[in-house]
Amino acid sequence: DYDCDYINGPSKDVWGDYYTVYCVSIGLVGLTSTLITVVSSTMLLLLARRLARREPGGLQWKGVTTVLLTAALYFVSTLPSAVYYVGNSLIKEKPPGVFHVYFYRFAMNVILLNIISNFYIYTL
Repeated sequence: DYDCDYINGPSKDVWGDYYTVYCVSIGLVGLTSTLITVVSSTMLLLLARRLARREPGGLQWKGVTTVLLTAALYFVSTLPSAVYYVGNSLIKEKPPGVFHVYFYRFAMNVILLNIISNFYIYTL
């Protein structure tokens, strides 16, 4: 009987019904923190725009572009992992299928997009 776990953490056998609660809560915490980051960045940009109207010279659009691209790529790069953690508890396959193998790899590799892209965003 083949059984392979791609994630180090609690197992369904040990946690039972609480495993679903664990996975959904991990996904929702990740999604909530990401949304808080994006919303607060947007609110700060709106405040900066309002304050820049009062001063001559206006808003520094390079800074705005940097913040927007960084927040957007952070959101896009962490969204697949949140989807994986929520879906992990809902999909029960033995042996692990396409979702547990390929989507997990995709979700973990997309996080690297954020790290790699920051260099290019900051050089704009």
